[in-house]
Amino acid sequence: MVTARRRSEALSRVPVSISSISSNDLAERSITSQADLQRGVPGLTVRSGQSDSVLNFSIRGQGIDTYSSSPPAVATYFNDVPLVSLSASNFYDLDSVQVLKGPQGTLFGRNTTGGAVLYSSAKPTNNFEGYVSAGYGNYDDRRLEGAINIPLISDKVLLRVAGNAQWRDGWQKNVTTGQDLGRVDRQSVRATLALKPTDSFESTFVGGYSYLGGNNVGMQLYAVNACGSTNNGLVLGSLVACTYGPSADYWDDYLAAHPEATAGGIVDQVAIQKALGTRKVNGTAFSKKKGKDWFIMNTSTVDLGKDTSLKSIISYSHSKDFNLWDPFGTGLYPLARIYDTIELEDAANPGLQESIEGVSAEVQVSGTAIDGNLNYVVGGFYSRQKRTFYDSFYFFNVQPIYGPFPSYYHYNYTSQSKAMFTQATYDLSSAGLNGLKLTGGFRYTWENFALDTFPDATAYSAPGANPRERTKFDAPSWTIGLDWQATDALLLYVAQRGSFRSGGFNGNGPLANTTAANVGNLFLPEKVRDVEVGAKFAGRLGAMPVRANLALYNSNITNVQRMQSVYVGGNPVVLTVNIPKARVRGVEFDANVRPTSWLEVGGNVAYTDARYIDGKSIVIGQEYNYGPYADTPKWAGGAFAKVTVPVGDNAGEVSLRGEVYAQSSQEFSNLADTYVPNTTLPGYALINASLDWNKVMGSNLNLSVFVKNATQKGYYTGGFGFVPLGISSVVPGQPRMYGLTVKYNF
Repeated sequence: MVTARRRSEALSRVPVSISSISSNDLAERSITSQADLQRGVPGLTVRSGQSDSVLNFSIRGQGIDTYSSSPPAVATYFNDVPLVSLSASNFYDLDSVQVLKGPQGTLFGRNTTGGAVLYSSAKPTNNFEGYVSAGYGNYDDRRLEGAINIPLISDKVLLRVAGNAQWRDGWQKNVTTGQDLGRVDRQSVRATLALKPTDSFESTFVGGYSYLGGNNVGMQLYAVNACGSTNNGLVLGSLVACTYGPSADYWDDYLAAHPEATAGGIVDQVAIQKALGTRKVNGTAFSKKKGKDWFIMNTSTVDLGKDTSLKSIISYSHSKDFNLWDPFGTGLYPLARIYDTIELEDAANPGLQESIEGVSAEVQVSGTAIDGNLNYVVGGFYSRQKRTFYDSFYFFNVQPIYGPFPSYYHYNYTSQSKAMFTQATYDLSSAGLNGLKLTGGFRYTWENFALDTFPDATAYSAPGANPRERTKFDAPSWTIGLDWQATDALLLYVAQRGSFRSGGFNGNGPLANTTAANVGNLFLPEKVRDVEVGAKFAGRLGAMPVRANLALYNSNITNVQRMQSVYVGGNPVVLTVNIPKARVRGVEFDANVRPTSWLEVGGNVAYTDARYIDGKSIVIGQEYNYGPYADTPKWAGGAFAKVTVPVGDNAGEVSLRGEVYAQSSQEFSNLADTYVPNTTLPGYALINASLDWNKVMGSNLNLSVFVKNATQKGYYTGGFGFVPLGISSVVPGQPRMYGLTVKYNF
């Protein structure tokens, strides 16, 4: 069952493209974090472009670039509340994860162009029960998790408390500093209190806190433009190679002062890094991360009678994040480095420090009418977020010749969103059109933005200046669809949708309330129009239970929001800019079959054809031609087989599962055709397996053994290219991980 349309429905009866993973599936498939989700969701890409602790979702080519100021194209929700978090999360005590694809906004929450990921935590029950689990794996991976359910007053006051912790050594070695990278130090706790004073009123409070420590996996140098490089007459950015290489007139002096450097300079470093592989890195900086998240939310529902209910959802959340790392992985050549610091709150020497504070409120009235033929929801949504960003770093350390040069960015960015929305589905069976339903939905959103830059960020303003910039946008979102339950097992549907992703300001751009084409820091809303047709089957072929889903879609996108790196006023900046037009079309298919009682097989595949129809854009006086389309592999998918092993009465349940996930090559820069060196990430295939023994010998004990990336495949999960420097760097994926988990239910 899924709740994507704000009511409980069978997945096979929902006329939208949606993937759902239950709590049992999460455990069986060892899906423990956001990065694992793409193995089970066709069309979903999880990418990391600046470190492994910052992950972004992309659905059907709709994502967010590294260092972009854009709002996410794919919104994440926790218990129906828009999630505010700066760090990648791990999963514990969840009821389900649902992934909706395509433009959203007419049913709940925020407007988005790509889709939504919905996390639902386990709810309190009327039984005293719970579980504890412990796990151990390679790299000294230690995991603890538990939950307890306490009915304080039977049927009236129910409490559930859950928590988890993980400590793991790093799996990547920085051969320059000797530090182990990818180390994990994470703890989380969550409490849920459900109040049911009457049969018609229910109120649930959820509060949580999490801490994320350790350090980041190191960025690896991937490619460098040679000094003076050109492409069809276009002079390419090559500042890094010209600075750290034999073209510099001071190069002999630099080599004399740095005997560890090579004669060819930083260009040699590319081959050196490739020889090291993905589990070693040449980085110039010490790495550390520290993040804290906390939230509280309330969902209250009143039964108004006559199949009508009123629901309110309110929340407060705060996320704070701190990072030190080498953003390029340039090895012997210290191109850039985030300033070192010890404590997150050390304002005198802050490194990269960021925080987001958010509040949200939503009210819905839902129900049925016209003899139960009409299902509807009407609601309003409000959110306010304040983001504080402070980044201090130096770049081009060419001592003893010159440098390094410091750079600072410090700003507050406030956004406010208000919206009204409605959606209704009418069953036309009463009109003689059996199984046919018509759905329509509409939303209108008003958004306001304010940017405050601080006196210590004076790259584009006089010392002491602290200007405030404001802008606002408003636009509609909609959906209209028709679905036909052709048989008890087969659903056919078609839908047309539209939505937008709001514009805003670039916090580190030139202080002018205009677009980058006019040397300003404003970017405009992105708009998407799509058409989707699909079919869902949940029934039998002969004696075999079969579930299958097919979706075909075409999306037209205007004012596409993309990242562009440039130099302005002598400082490196990353701006979000608008590209005129793009088109994404594709096919997604997934299926599960049970040929026998002891065997289940299945898989999924996604084909995506994404391209820019008009890729020309003016950025700070220069024309750029965008393409190919980044973060979108043309092919991606997986297959699995699960065997249930007969072990006899009272011995428990034993199952063995094996799966493979594979994807074709993809780009990590939208400027790879013309400006950025070698931004193609090769395709890869990962093999995972698990062996589960539940209810061991009739007890409450479960045992599980798992392995991820069984063949120790080296691969990359994302990257970043900086145009003026002529450099690109990548984030490697995890090596083989394996372990044992013991769980006791009570």
